[in-house]
Amino acid sequence: MKVFLLAVTILLLINRIRSTPRMLSKTLYENNTQKAIDKLKKQIDGIETMSNKEDVLKIAQYLVAVLVWLYALLIIIYYILVGNRFPSNATMLMLTAIQIVTMFIGTKMTLKEFDMVNPENMSNNIKYHRSWFLFNVVLDYVYYPITICLLLN
Repeated sequence: MKVFLLAVTILLLINRIRSTPRMLSKTLYENNTQKAIDKLKKQIDGIETMSNKEDVLKIAQYLVAVLVWLYALLIIIYYILVGNRFPSNATMLMLTAIQIVTMFIGTKMTLKEFDMVNPENMSNNIKYHRSWFLFNVVLDYVYYPITICLLLN
């Protein structure tokens, strides 16, 4: 289990390092978001010919919500496993609790802004939350190295 947690932690740290410029730069964030929206609009245009377009979009929206919550649940389970690994370390337990709470809040924010039923307004709905992103980046840069060090000992 220790090796599994260490591998997942290293992968999450690498992912955080790769995504940091996008999270802290409003221009990069908006460009990546716009590319994703354009790609989604092209896919939706393929559905235009269907008579039940609204139903397909509604099902897709529910599927995205389920997948986002499933991802959040898996990450929360990982944080719980790490927190349980170090029950006597108050700093680690506090950081784990903060990670779990921020995962819930971030997931709810993402799903609230994601309006797939009306793709024309999608660009206007997605906001850049600089302070939220900065908090998450700093939290991850503190949490993952501490976790790696504790797992190696």
